[in-house]
Amino acid sequence: MKLLLDENLSGRIVPLLLDFYPDSTHVKSQGLSRADDVIIWEFARKHGYFIVSKDADFHQPASFSVIRPGLSFCAWAMVQPVASQNCFA
Repeated sequence: MKLLLDENLSGRIVPLLLDFYPDSTHVKSQGLSRADDVIIWEFARKHGYFIVSKDADFHQPASFSVIRPGLSFCAWAMVQPVASQNCFA
């Protein structure tokens, strides 16, 4: 599984995840800083990413797409990014 961390999560988390989720990345690393949520959804779908966000309304673009990427909402991912394995399950 490849994770795409949303802009509201620190890019410093990515290196900590790579042993468990190779090829994971951050939206900023993909040139998607400040991109509209729909653009991020489409990028994730096209490239096979599972989106991780702590943005409560990030799920809304899902209604615009027939084929959706996975989405995980992590309200406490900034505090416990790796120790909280349930956040990424």
